[in-house]
Amino acid sequence: MTDLIERLRWYPKEIGENRLMHEAADEIERLDASRDRWIAQLKVLIAEKQRLEATLQRIENWCKAYPRAVFIEPTKEQWAEANRVLDEAGGCSLTAISGSNMRHVVEGIQKIITEALDKEQT
Repeated sequence: MTDLIERLRWYPKEIGENRLMHEAADEIERLDASRDRWIAQLKVLIAEKQRLEATLQRIENWCKAYPRAVFIEPTKEQWAEANRVLDEAGGCSLTAISGSNMRHVVEGIQKIITEALDKEQT
């Protein structure tokens, strides 16, 4: 690109036709600089997209941590029996345990999201 600009500016600017070549050279330089800025911005956006995709992948991994094939879903009867046994053993309900487990999962996902948002702001 620089060679073209130099050739356009080789002729004296004062001659009418040459002025157009100089203006063309100026415009080519302006567009060239603009292209470089857009490419730099695009690289930033691509890096940000990759970082956010990695964050989503971490969340997806959390979601796959307890597959039904390994941790079979209890029946209503099994839930009721477990709740009765826990209540008799010390007054702790299955609802309290489930709430604690869900809080752990949600807090883990919140941590992943918070880390991603903190990196975005720096």
